[in-house]
Amino acid sequence: MTNQILAGIQILPKGKETKAEEAYKKAVSVIEQSGLHFKKDNFEIVLEGNFEQVMRILEAIQLTSFNAGADEILLNIKIHAKNGKDVKLNSQ
Repeated sequence: MTNQILAGIQILPKGKETKAEEAYKKAVSVIEQSGLHFKKDNFEIVLEGNFEQVMRILEAIQLTSFNAGADEILLNIKIHAKNGKDVKLNSQ
């Protein structure tokens, strides 16, 4: 799949409070350093990329969260895709 999709991601690391906060901050930094377009608000981060790019970022978020001390992580994901067409942040 090479078309651009949007993925709304809610990151919920679980663990001791300080470790969960640190895990969240590090997970967000994975997205910020990914080079992909994204939009962050109070409820979720919307990431724009092709399916494979988004899945790689999700895997990196999981690993980074665990490495930062999270015992568990919940990733709630919504995907917006079109058949044969790109979905872009600026078209929302």
